[in-house]
Amino acid sequence: MIVYGRYIKTLKGKHIEAECQLCKNNSLRVVALQPIAHLFFIPFYPESKAICLRCDNCGSKYSAIDYLNKAIKPEDLAFKTPIWTFVGTPLVILLITILFITGTPAREELNNFRQNPVAGSYFTADMEFDTGEHKNLYAYAKITKVAGDKVTIRFSKFGYTRSKRMHADIAKNLMDIDSTLKEEVDVSLDAFRTLKILSLEKFRK
Repeated sequence: MIVYGRYIKTLKGKHIEAECQLCKNNSLRVVALQPIAHLFFIPFYPESKAICLRCDNCGSKYSAIDYLNKAIKPEDLAFKTPIWTFVGTPLVILLITILFITGTPAREELNNFRQNPVAGSYFTADMEFDTGEHKNLYAYAKITKVAGDKVTIRFSKFGYTRSKRMHADIAKNLMDIDSTLKEEVDVSLDAFRTLKILSLEKFRK
């Protein structure tokens, strides 16, 4: 499970000579509220800051614009983004790179399967047909024969709106998977290559 989210870091700035409207203390300070995105609680991307005034005594907040050119100057509103908020950026780039590299063999295997289907292979696909209730349905299938430019396939008897449910049914019928397939249909090799194949299944009859 990927833990992703954001939290707010308060960056403290200049104390100004102005009275808090609530507690009447002369304790207002310019602060920046810095949202920071994190991955597994490691900061990796700072978002746009919100500048305001906050009372150090009671915590009340006020718009900095109301005090601009009075108690504060434009340069008082400038805050540098802490460099540590980017500490996770290299880690995120490394993670994406690893996921891309590890996924490459699977993509190559699928591409090779589309070009050179093998009899006896099972696969899952997004069938993209409209039943009136659902437009896109997932299905699993078995290639029973490949002859020249013709591929013979047996698709599952049912379509699934979620691939998770489909794989649950596959696991349930693993010992007799062929009994859940429809009659054979012949498609051209070119038509087979247009199927949106999601994955190859490793079980065998």
